Amino acid sequence: MKWYKHLSGSLNDSFIFELIERHGHSGYVVFFGILEMMSDEFDIHNPGISRFPIKKLAKNLQISVRKLKNIMNYISEKGRITAEFDGKYVTVNCQRLRELCDNWTEKLLRSESRVNTKHLRPIEVEVEVEVEVDKKLRSKEVKNNTTCSEPQKDASSELDDDPSFITITLNDKTEYPITEKVVIEMAELYPAVDVRQAFRAMKGWSNTNPTKRKTKRGIKKFYNGWLSRKQDENQRGKPKGGDHAEEWNDSIDKRAYPIDIE
Repeated sequence: MKWYKHLSGSLNDSFIFELIERHGHSGYVVFFGILEMMSDEFDIHNPGISRFPIKKLAKNLQISVRKLKNIMNYISEKGRITAEFDGKYVTVNCQRLRELCDNWTEKLLRSESRVNTKHLRPIEVEVEVEVEVDKKLRSKEVKNNTTCSEPQKDASSELDDDPSFITITLNDKTEYPITEKVVIEMAELYPAVDVRQAFRAMKGWSNTNPTKRKTKRGIKKFYNGWLSRKQDENQRGKPKGGDHAEEWNDSIDKRAYPIDIE
């Protein structure tokens, strides 16, 4: 990717304002510097995700490793760019970068999507045939067994019908899926909250606070409590340091501002 659509009026964005207020000009440099480095190594097979040596990032941005980690943790907590540190490396994730890519990269992404769809079609046909054969076998078993109970539904098919929007890492390092159904239900329960942005912020919080990650039994209580607090904050008027999803969404200018990052 040669350039991405710049966020016009970024200095008026509440998140950028607080980032600079808290970390000085280094906060601005780290946020947009990482976006440029991610754009330079943009992978159409894995859009919006990049992995860098931490020392390389610090050297390119001309700040210390310790300061870089502090700023990236703050950005990750806000859900703008999530960061997961792994020894000497850091994996950064910004799904919004896919929406901000240049026209040429956007065409490549569409082409890649069509190719993947074509490759999947034969597999889908094979699955349908296997399911049909399995249904016939089940039907015969039911006829031959007078004490058969009602066939159970395939759990995997139910998961396929409800795709995952995002995952949150639990204390046992497994990923808990937040499905589209859950997102819709939470949006109805908490209408004053940008639920999708809130779940992104929860993922960022979990990535940067591994010792405080939730259990499988406690995750529902966790995200309901988070959304409930956001609902109360938004109804009273957002306090300083709150969720700035609306400013983030409103700040995207669809005009392209080329940034040569070679």
